[in-house]
Amino acid sequence: MSKQRIQYAKVTRNNTKAHAERPSLSYKEAISLNSNAEEKEKFIAAYEKEVNQLLKMSTWDKDHVIGADSVTKSRIVNSMFIFTTKRDGSKKCCVVARGDQQKPETYLENLQANTVHNYALMTCMEIALDIDMTITQLDISSAYLYADLEGELYIRAPPHMNMKKKVLRLRKSLYGLKQSGANWCKTIKEYLLNNADVHEVKGWPCVFLGEGIIICLFVDDMVVLTKTPTRAKELINTLRKSYETKVVNTGTPAEDGRVQL
Repeated sequence: MSKQRIQYAKVTRNNTKAHAERPSLSYKEAISLNSNAEEKEKFIAAYEKEVNQLLKMSTWDKDHVIGADSVTKSRIVNSMFIFTTKRDGSKKCCVVARGDQQKPETYLENLQANTVHNYALMTCMEIALDIDMTITQLDISSAYLYADLEGELYIRAPPHMNMKKKVLRLRKSLYGLKQSGANWCKTIKEYLLNNADVHEVKGWPCVFLGEGIIICLFVDDMVVLTKTPTRAKELINTLRKSYETKVVNTGTPAEDGRVQL
């Protein structure tokens, strides 16, 4: 009996609920002026987690605070904390640079950061479903911070950190900087090509092909299609040697047969 062809559009769907329950909040709104004690406590925990992660990743020279007056003004970028409530109710804090204030001399002209095209992803998914490949979705935490920052750039700490007229020398590609996306894209592509035994498919940016494996890369997310679960585990182990990698979806179909990514 011939195998019935699986139609991708019938077995996959977009997650239309992927949005924050509330708009983003500033530090003042989330913590300083927040009258909801329980929510405030959760935001504080999220804030501390974010700051600890930034320090762990050596995002800036933490032991060398510099006077703002001693640095070329165009090399200084403001920063801000953004707080959000995720779909599951948990709180998230993210420190971002004000890339909209960056001067042209602080970044290169080429800021290209490719991601897998929707049609390429759908085609790969259909191939995988047709030949019963294992589907795994991965997420790399704090991805941009794994990319080194080229050039001289400083960040001015937010007011509540009590570092007035002081700046920090940035060493990593902080979220918000114009070049951060391109820096991360270059970093992760080079890592996959050098360590995962794959090559990038010509004409399909961010689609990588190897023996028994297809990798579709979208910024810090990967949809990994493998002939065996073992091949997926091999990739995960390879990534975890250098990156904090989480398995967020094993591709298990829902009761109606659809796969949600």
